[in-house]
Amino acid sequence: VETNFRKHQLAADNGLKTIQYIVMNHLKSLAAPFRNVHQRYVSISTERPYITAMATGGLILTISDITAQTLSSRFIANYKFDWRRTLSLCCFGTFYYGLIARKIYFIYELGLGPGRPILKAFIDCSIHTPFLLLPCFYFMTGIIKGQSVNGVVSQLKDEWYTSSTASLAYWFPMMWFNFRYCTPQTRIFFIATMSWIHKS
Repeated sequence: VETNFRKHQLAADNGLKTIQYIVMNHLKSLAAPFRNVHQRYVSISTERPYITAMATGGLILTISDITAQTLSSRFIANYKFDWRRTLSLCCFGTFYYGLIARKIYFIYELGLGPGRPILKAFIDCSIHTPFLLLPCFYFMTGIIKGQSVNGVVSQLKDEWYTSSTASLAYWFPMMWFNFRYCTPQTRIFFIATMSWIHKS
């Protein structure tokens, strides 16, 4: 009886391993196209880091705003699509994420070396974001949307503290993940995508 039980158990284990093997191979085949795209993106980003980051940041933030406004139009009666807002976010993603943020992340690597994701996330969320990213965001997007300089300054003063602290719970773990698991070539893609999720 014990021998028969072991035979049945062995057959069940072999059957389970076969199913696992089939499932894993299927998942790998499904993931293969995405791995190829990822490898190609990393290759292009390595060869042309700023051009790639500019295209990535601009495209994703454009899609992000179109998504947010499309959702708003479904819940707000007579919603009027604001193309200047979309343009402002496209420009911010292109020029700030693509040039300034990309350069800052290079500086992190040069100054702090590889690893140290908690320290980099802390510096990014407590220094870079409130004192450089947010002012640039308000001025760039505000001017493109038609606000006066005084209007932008007033809005920044009113909203700076809340904007600097309210989303910290979201962005600190996101930036830790970014510096822990993303390569320098994919960091702008990651933060632009997380911004899309955050804004939507």
